[in-house]
Amino acid sequence: MRLSPCNVTLLVIVVACVSGCSTPSHVCEGPAQKETLQLDIQDVATISDQLVLSLMESGVLDKSVQKPAVITIGRIVNNTSQRLDTDWLAISFRKAIHQSGKAVFTLTGTTNVNWVVSGKIMESRVRTGSAVQITYSVSLSLADVQSDVILWIDDKQITKQGKKWDERSAHGL
Repeated sequence: MRLSPCNVTLLVIVVACVSGCSTPSHVCEGPAQKETLQLDIQDVATISDQLVLSLMESGVLDKSVQKPAVITIGRIVNNTSQRLDTDWLAISFRKAIHQSGKAVFTLTGTTNVNWVVSGKIMESRVRTGSAVQITYSVSLSLADVQSDVILWIDDKQITKQGKKWDERSAHGL
């Protein structure tokens, strides 16, 4: 299969944007396509890793009476304009904590559960002329099921920048 010059250019742009958007707390400047401003699975994995590190450094998991602590994932709300599967975040977070050996997770109910993780994904948009900047904020908390006390809470942000898509400028007009 032969690629036209237009397809090669598009492929180079997509690869450049994807490779440029994989670092934590980054600003992603790329072609003026709507997709460059959205969270992708690499962004979610990066944020999840940062939140796991924060939880581990807090020492909260070491304070559990039951070893390992039994945790369940509660509700994670997507409060963005993007259709985003919050299971990406939950699975990534759960996997990293489970691998630490400091906690195990249950998938059903709250029977024999010490703690519950819940959270929210939010966005803030700023437009200046044709430029758009979106900051996504992911906030997670760990609460004691018995006392309803929040034991740990943190949030991490990722910012993306681009320009509004204009068909005429996309074709050099």
